[in-house]
Amino acid sequence: MKAKLNRTYEQVYALQDDLIHQFSHQIIRDYAAPCLEDLNVRSMMMDKKKVKSLQRSLFRRFRTAVEYKSLWHHRRLVIADRFYPSTQRCSNCGYIKTENSYGGKMTLQGDSIYHQHDVYRCYECGLVINRDENAVQNLIAFAAGPPPEWATIQR
Repeated sequence: MKAKLNRTYEQVYALQDDLIHQFSHQIIRDYAAPCLEDLNVRSMMMDKKKVKSLQRSLFRRFRTAVEYKSLWHHRRLVIADRFYPSTQRCSNCGYIKTENSYGGKMTLQGDSIYHQHDVYRCYECGLVINRDENAVQNLIAFAAGPPPEWATIQR
């Protein structure tokens, strides 16, 4: 029974490895300068409800595959610092939500005005966008080169 369980775990690992390599190859093939966030998975795992799903998420293995393939294919890989405010910055006007901003600090449940967590609302320009799409737009701008003028002005 134990041997069968180990064999199943090996098959799952091989499947995961195959998916990681296919996806990382596609990213390196299709994008000249891919951008990844330096996620602090350990602190994310402090939420006991998410520990198992984060342990299975394969962040480190995926990042390692993208890193070595970018070197191998001579691609520039951009790593956004874990403190880069990709989810707090408005991709339209550059406004950054902070603890002192109108809506208060963003939390896992949303902001202090009880908005949904998956929606980004800018209190400056009024943009309402999916939070992940907003972060992607910010990371694209980050990877494209020097940040826009507003990025160095606001803190």
